[in-house]
Amino acid sequence: MEFYLRELKITTADKILFVADGARWIWNRVGALLRRLEVKPEQINELVDFYHAVEHLGKIAALQRRWTAAERLAWIARQRRCLLKRGIAEVQAAIDAVCGSRPSKALKRERDYFKQNGGKGRMGLRAGGGVEVADRQRCDRECDSPSP
Repeated sequence: MEFYLRELKITTADKILFVADGARWIWNRVGALLRRLEVKPEQINELVDFYHAVEHLGKIAALQRRWTAAERLAWIARQRRCLLKRGIAEVQAAIDAVCGSRPSKALKRERDYFKQNGGKGRMGLRAGGGVEVADRQRCDRECDSPSP
């Protein structure tokens, strides 16, 4: 990936968007990669893949042993809509509420997934993983040129 990003002249991009699943090891590698490439922090945006976030909501619901299957599905759907429409703050509050003051190790791990990624502004609405590079000059050329 490093070779490819150098070939793209990533340092000349206006904005760079990294989308990944939220695993800490990925973000650690992204940071190291960007430092090696000498990309400025203000060029970078990081987002967690929306579908991975929803997968973690499902794990939280599955750990609610007293809920029926219908209650689990309803909670996931409600939090998914909330994440889409209002962002991470309300979802985090709902997660904190179901975790309570003494969450199990598994619930704590899932809660922390949202705290770590949401707290860094990574929770987003992107599907899929990878890198997107916004190059204003290339976009301007492609948008201004007549269609073939």
